[in-house]
Amino acid sequence: MKSVIPLGECPFCGGGVEAEIGVTVRGDSLFDWPNCYYWYAERPHCPNHCPIGMLNTTDPVRRYPDRLTEGTAQALYAAEWKRDCDLVRAPRTCPRCGGAVEFKENGAGWVTLGCPGCDEWVRHGDTLADLACEWDERAGRVEARLREGAKGRTLAAMLDGSHS
Repeated sequence: MKSVIPLGECPFCGGGVEAEIGVTVRGDSLFDWPNCYYWYAERPHCPNHCPIGMLNTTDPVRRYPDRLTEGTAQALYAAEWKRDCDLVRAPRTCPRCGGAVEFKENGAGWVTLGCPGCDEWVRHGDTLADLACEWDERAGRVEARLREGAKGRTLAAMLDGSHS
């Protein structure tokens, strides 16, 4: 069985994005635990032909331990789509300078994400959402190191003041 579901808004043009999902139910007997398998039968597409194939690579198959209604499956796919779109639309700012980050092509055909002011870039990711996730993780680690450094400087200043 296949059905077309709305996923949400295109992050590039604001148009409505749809995808065709398929569903297979296995183990549908008195003695088997039923499992529903959902997959993208057709990748998400934008009516304005935006390059949303670059946005995410949603796991093509989902297994659920019981039958889901089409509405529940649609809500799960739409929530994942929204999460990825939000990451790509508004990635975390640079933890070093507070500046906005940007996507850019690196000259070799790969897209990177990072801060042009600090020249801090993430380069590993098959999709824009992968890059945004990687940037988010890196920025979180840098913020944690900066917080720890600030605590150390505060403690050192307190100790220096007590020895004067």
